Amino acid sequence: MKAFKNSFFVLTIVLLYSCGSQPDTKVPTLSIASSGIKVDGIFDESAWNQALVHHISDSVDLLVFQNSENVFIGIKSLSDYQRTSTDLYLQNENFGPINLHSSMQLGERAYAQNTWKTDVNPYRWGNNEGWTANIFQWNEEVRESRSLHIIEKLLYSQGQEYVISKEKIPGDYLNLDIKINVIALDNQALPIAYPEGSVETDPATWLRLELATDKPTE
Repeated sequence: MKAFKNSFFVLTIVLLYSCGSQPDTKVPTLSIASSGIKVDGIFDESAWNQALVHHISDSVDLLVFQNSENVFIGIKSLSDYQRTSTDLYLQNENFGPINLHSSMQLGERAYAQNTWKTDVNPYRWGNNEGWTANIFQWNEEVRESRSLHIIEKLLYSQGQEYVISKEKIPGDYLNLDIKINVIALDNQALPIAYPEGSVETDPATWLRLELATDKPTE
């Protein structure tokens, strides 16, 4: 009996620790006009300081908030010496899966032919109905330089800011998978998946974000 009680105590501690270590998934609702967010990858509006934050890696954070019209998703670099290109995979019982892409152009595609392989299921470039994001832009003054790294030839940004209409992603929750290519001065590209170990063909491995709205935060 004593051994059982000890085992129960240890199990309770483990469960409490596990529950306490789970990341928050409730997306805050802010009372802010969508026009108040400039989609430039700079993250200088105060709304981003009130966003839900997930620490993806030592070099990248995920930020999410919403208002009555849109969901705002930020992939923010924590270093001035890197840039990111991103793929967001989104789904719930009402739509999807769909894939939104931002690098030097925007693209979108739906899951088709049981694959995301681009040779079979390519992006539709320039197709971003119901959403937008910032892209890489060349600094034309130094674009042709052979002595500069590609990062030094791009205009400054801290990552991607996505604005997605709730009409495009209807529902009280959103399953989200993120694939990131980090281009840094000391390497070409480091791929990051979030959640770690997620599979873009299996929404059960994705992050579930709760979008049910409470009273907006001023």
